[in-house]
Order: sequence, then structure tokens, then C-alpha cells
Amino acid sequence: MKTSHAIENATILELCKFLDADKSKINAAFSSELDLQYILGQLLFNRIGGVAYYTLRECGLLPEISKEFRNPLKMVYESSIEKTKSFLAAENMLAELFKGLKADMALLKGAYLAQLYPKGLRISNDFDLLIKKHDIEDFSFLLLKSGFEQGYLEDDVFKRAKRDEVIYAFMSQGGSVPFVKRIGLPQLEYMAIDVSFALGFQTAKNSESANHLLQNTEKLIVTDHGLLPTLSKVLFLVHLCANLYKRAATYDLVGKKRDISLYRFCDIYLFITTFMHHDFAAELIDAIEEMDLHQECYFALHHTRSLFGLHNKFLDAVLDTIQPEDLSFMNQVFDASTQKVFQYETDFSGYVFHANRMSLLKEV
Repeated sequence: MKTSHAIENATILELCKFLDADKSKINAAFSSELDLQYILGQLLFNRIGGVAYYTLRECGLLPEISKEFRNPLKMVYESSIEKTKSFLAAENMLAELFKGLKADMALLKGAYLAQLYPKGLRISNDFDLLIKKHDIEDFSFLLLKSGFEQGYLEDDVFKRAKRDEVIYAFMSQGGSVPFVKRIGLPQLEYMAIDVSFALGFQTAKNSESANHLLQNTEKLIVTDHGLLPTLSKVLFLVHLCANLYKRAATYDLVGKKRDISLYRFCDIYLFITTFMHHDFAAELIDAIEEMDLHQECYFALHHTRSLFGLHNKFLDAVLDTIQPEDLSFMNQVFDASTQKVFQYETDFSGYVFHANRMSLLKEV
């Protein structure tokens, strides 16, 4: 049994780079003695099986790969294409529902990413909708009138929320219990919408941050019923970075193995590779400084650059500008319930791929 999977981990990260993967590196790796079961498990666990298949196909390497490894990835890729088609069809339904609505709003995360990625690479299970707090009643009325119910989905089984759960979500979680409607599409039996009026992460000006984001939206999401709004590309990236850091630094999520997943780094890689030029970088620095999200964005951007070996002078300039003086947070995890701080000593790539990250944490 192999004691180190350094070559396998490097290969996984190269397979993530679906826009500019190094074919020679991947070909050389698969020509060596790789632990293919380990690689396959990591790809599926990190929700990047479709990304890996696409990268291998675009590099022309599929015929060189054993079918025992290739076929599971192909199944994931083809299944993800069908799910994305259903997700985009659900997005069309939302566009028709919201047509003519005057309230400020922005669809976040998968709603836009599903259109940026090649089909089959980025699936999403629900819609995240950011609105202003005073509009929550109007949105709730519209969704309930349109056949949505408030509740939770567990393994495609809907459980209706109790009234006290709805009140608790509004009062303490900055949003609503998800709105769910059965739509019966392939691999998307239900449409779920998470409506929030506050950010899912803390900033120095958190009470104003959601409204600030909603003042900087763009209609970028294309549907059959017109364009839907999301955040400006710069703020969309800031939001991705902040959410990635929040999860990685939350002790409870480490224990549940929901803290770090490579598909979130792929999201940031996509934005860096596609949009990071001089003007974008300058706007990004301004946004990070205005929202005081230096730690969050430095963590996400630095680790994405390191994991994927990115070379982008504009990204380098952003990181040089926003780098905090104290970098101790880079390998720390926080337990909000006990106010304790934990840290790990291994390098970040080793931490990402470790089977039990909780075992690496030591209280500070």
C-alpha cells in the first residue's frame, strides 16, 4: 500500500484545470504506476468527476485511460449534463416567475456558474437568492402563490417546515427556510430556492454589505425569458472567496467533512483564468478593501494559485496588495461554540487531501 499519494494529488489538481491543463503532465502521470482507485475516490468525493472527464477528453487522453477508471467518470459527466439541462430549465421558470418584478435581487453561486462552465462540469442543487430584508414578504407571497412550500429536502424527500422554524430562520439566520416546489425534471425532481437578506459570512460592515452587493448587480444570466441579475463579476468572485474561507475555517464543518471541496477552488480558478486582467484586478482590490474582506479573499485566492500552479501577474498584484500583516489565520480553524482556535502544521495541499483533517488540528 502506498504511504504517499503526492503524484496522485498533483494529477488530481492538474485534472481540475479544465481550461489550460498540461497534457504532457497528465499523460506522464497516467503512464506511471498510479493508485487509480485513490484518484477516482478523490475526484468523486470532491464533486469534480465531470471536470476530470472533460479535461481528459479535451487533452485527447481518454483512449489511453483504463475503462475501469474512465467509465465511472463518463457516467458522472453525462449525468451532470442532464442535471445541468434540468437546472437551466428551472432557471427559465424562475425568469418567467420574476418577470416584471421591480425589487432588487441577485442570484448567486450555481445560477451563474452553471452558465459559465462547459455543461456537465458544474452541477447545482438549488438557487441562492439575495434580496433586501424589507422585500422578504413580497417574495414569500409570490413564491407561495406559485406553488412553492417552505421546508427541507433530504434525499429528494420533502419535509414541510414548522412555523417556529420559519420564524427562527428569519430572526437569526438572515433569510428564510428554503422554498421548494416539485417540478419533475430529470435528476431535478424539486426546485429549491434559498432566499436570504444577509450575507452568510461576517464582515466589518455586515449590516450594510448585502445592500451594497445589491447596488452592484448585472444582468448576466441568460434565460428564455430575458436576463436575470447576479452580482457584478468582481463581487461574484469576492462572494465565492468569502464563502470558501468561511467553510474552511469553521470547526464544525471540518468534523462533518464539509469544510473543503475542490470544486469550490475550481469556481475561483474559472474566474481567475477567464476574467483576471488589469481593470478587473483593480476593481477587485477596491471591492476587497471596501468590504474589509482581506483575510477571506487572500486565503481563497492564494490557495487557488498554489494548488493549481497559476501564473497571472494581475492575480499576483492583487495578492501583494491585500496580504494581511498577520498570516496566522491561514492555517487556523475556529470553533464558534467554544471560542477556541485550532491550527494545523501540514502544507495546505496535504491538508486538503488528508482523510481525517480533524486529526491534524491542535488547539492554540
